[in-house]
Amino acid sequence: FAGGQNRGSTNLYGIGLRFSTDPTSVGFLMEVAAGYREFNASWADGTNLSLTGGWFDARIGIGADIRLSRTFSLSPMIVLGGGSFSHVEATGPNAANVAPADVDQNGGYNQPGEYGTLSFQLGAHADVF
Repeated sequence: FAGGQNRGSTNLYGIGLRFSTDPTSVGFLMEVAAGYREFNASWADGTNLSLTGGWFDARIGIGADIRLSRTFSLSPMIVLGGGSFSHVEATGPNAANVAPADVDQNGGYNQPGEYGTLSFQLGAHADVF
């Protein structure tokens, strides 16, 4: 594509639980979350790709909860995630080149657009009270 990809973004709207064995010092940390995910990408030529319908995106993370001060901690974690998208919409001059081949005429997948992720994350947590 002329000009390359401008940007891509993903959002997860959901609920999660976080557990630390020692929130006052250094402890084992575990997070579990589930929710709705959407993905968007755009290219310099005006082509856009939107994947939605990810109603059950799930993730689980394990790591450490490292308290640096009374109000601040760092949380390095390894996170496994996964889910699927059921709707795709591609628009613009190269829409046919970015939409997956198994998309029907109504924008739905003929088969689920499943994905899985493995990531290393470093989070920060600040207590405000």
